[in-house]
Amino acid sequence: MRGRAVTTKGLLERESSLGVILMLPGALLLMVFMAYPFFLGIWLSITDSMIARMGHFIGLRNFKDLLSSPVRWDDESDRRDRAAGGHPADS
Repeated sequence: MRGRAVTTKGLLERESSLGVILMLPGALLLMVFMAYPFFLGIWLSITDSMIARMGHFIGLRNFKDLLSSPVRWDDESDRRDRAAGGHPADS
């Protein structure tokens, strides 16, 4: 028994393949608009890039600098105090 040749008309007549075909453009756009910012964020976090300048790979140094910064820990304690209702936010 020989298999039938796959044609465009045959794909569009079957509901299962038609559903996939109709979903592909939206799925591709969704993946592009979700994947690009995700990977760009990862790239920016492991480089020393600035606005209008390509960065160089520095690995996890940005995270090390963030964790060793005293300003970050002061902000963190203020955030915890405000979340607990310790003092009102300065407006």
